[in-house]
Amino acid sequence: MVEKIVVASQGLGGLDDYVSPVFARCNSFTVVEVEDGHVLEVTTLNNPSKLAPSGAGIQAAQFIASTGSKVVIAGNFGPNALTALSYMGIRAVTAAYGFKVREAVEKYLEGSLQTRGIRPPMVPAPGLLQVPSYTPTLPKEKEIEMLRARMGFIKRRLREIEDRLKELGEKEEG
Repeated sequence: MVEKIVVASQGLGGLDDYVSPVFARCNSFTVVEVEDGHVLEVTTLNNPSKLAPSGAGIQAAQFIASTGSKVVIAGNFGPNALTALSYMGIRAVTAAYGFKVREAVEKYLEGSLQTRGIRPPMVPAPGLLQVPSYTPTLPKEKEIEMLRARMGFIKRRLREIEDRLKELGEKEEG
């Protein structure tokens, strides 16, 4: 049976891109079709909700539903996105910071990634401090590689924004 797995991607997408630390405002989605543990097809889709002024989580969840996927992988999911995905029957799965899309899909197929669900809010007992969650550090080489990829993505996004501002300026004047 063919399974579609959507991975929130930091850059332009693809198996060698990095998993985005965020779901709703990631740059792109990589759709990986697998059967019996083998990749059949990889498609990249631009995230139409990445620049939404509000409601990006719900919009991104609706977009994922339109792909027919029942699984989405990202570094983290906001509460609205989690709720929307859950109601649409889509599993939200988290991947560790620094994973490439290929690694995240492999880990998901092995069953070693955590599925996120809707949980009631936790209220700490009075007087207890909340301890931030621990994020493991990456090996230096892997972190440098990931940061360079992220820097390239930010530079591309900045060029896109500058080009769009120029287009808008020309249209307003013309």
